[in-house]
Amino acid sequence: MAELIGSESPENITGTPENDQIKGLSGEDTIFGLDGDDTLIGDDGPGFNVGQSGQNDSIEGGKGNDSLFGSGGDDLLVGGADNDNLDGASGNDTLIGGPGNDTLFGGEGFGSSGNNVLFGGSGDDSIATGFITDSFAFGGDGNDTLTGSDTGSDTLIGGNGDDSINGNNGRSFGSNTLLIGQDGDDTINGGSFSSNNIFGGRGNDSLSGGVVNDLIVGGIGNDTIDSTAGGNDTLTGSSGADEFIGINTITDFEPGIDKLILERRGSIYKEFALTEDGLEADEFSIVDDDASVGSSNGFIAYSLETGNLFYNQNGAEEGLGSGNQLGTLQGIPSLTNTDFAVRDTASF
Repeated sequence: MAELIGSESPENITGTPENDQIKGLSGEDTIFGLDGDDTLIGDDGPGFNVGQSGQNDSIEGGKGNDSLFGSGGDDLLVGGADNDNLDGASGNDTLIGGPGNDTLFGGEGFGSSGNNVLFGGSGDDSIATGFITDSFAFGGDGNDTLTGSDTGSDTLIGGNGDDSINGNNGRSFGSNTLLIGQDGDDTINGGSFSSNNIFGGRGNDSLSGGVVNDLIVGGIGNDTIDSTAGGNDTLTGSSGADEFIGINTITDFEPGIDKLILERRGSIYKEFALTEDGLEADEFSIVDDDASVGSSNGFIAYSLETGNLFYNQNGAEEGLGSGNQLGTLQGIPSLTNTDFAVRDTASF
């Protein structure tokens, strides 16, 4: 293995066809690894500039399975061919994986704040924007996994392939995140406390919101849209036979094509038998207005005045009991008992 070490001055450093380790030190360096499985470091070592200022390095791996580490500056990291690992550290970095199954990480630790741009390229890539960032990530071709930052406002786009997209890591408070699947059968999870705009794109997608207010659009294909995490969500299936779990506000429900899914959770919906073929006729009531819901007979009541849908836990008894309003169907479509399915949730 060849070991090359730069200086405090800006330099152009080129490796050998073998497996190289190159350290640029504190200059504003351009590093090219050539062939071999190289480790290319913008400064003294991985994590050296976390939370500190640094120079703007340009690092390219070339052929081979390379590991590239940026500095505290605004770095450009290009993996090249094969399966590469890219870590931007802190700063506003641009990471490009290229061909191969690459791992891209915008930055590490509390000091990794920055606005990163990450491109996976072809291959099945794993992309994480970093800890505190407002970043843009695009998976490209392949079945990619994209994860947003804990507290930033990210844009994550899957590209072609069956992608998995997570708005944040499920622990923190990301906000105003844009998540787009594009082509393929994608799985998109808005994360925990982030407000998301989620678009499935083309394909049969599984889309889940977070605990605050989300906009979720299925796109072309037979999509499953889950808004049970919480918040006042707006849901649009678009074309295809779509399933809505947790109703909130649905803009385009198509009776006879789409389905409203009631998930039995503990004592919730315990009145219903499991079915994919619709509720029993006496379990569903249509009433003239919201004021008549409490005196309806069905466990599910639908108001023709507003399009509001209610869970009437008391059934034929007066009042809703422990029930409540489930959501609103905009346009007041002609709903029937056959537009429902009842399932058990895996959580209970």
